[in-house]
Amino acid sequence: NLADDYWIHGAAPEDVYRVISEGMPAAGMPAWDGTLSEEQQAEVMAYVVSLRGTDPPNPKEPQGERVPGP
Repeated sequence: NLADDYWIHGAAPEDVYRVISEGMPAAGMPAWDGTLSEEQQAEVMAYVVSLRGTDPPNPKEPQGERVPGP
């Protein structure tokens, strides 16, 4: 759930960018570095960060550490 305040790998933009770039293979998340340009990765990061605080239908239960919102 990318909309709540609970994050497994960090909620800061640089944390989100790192996960996009390097991936999390053990969790099934591929690395996008080399497939997407740095600009495209930054656009994905901005989109993911923009989801925080939204109210999606049927969200997953919170996972990870609570990270206070901006």
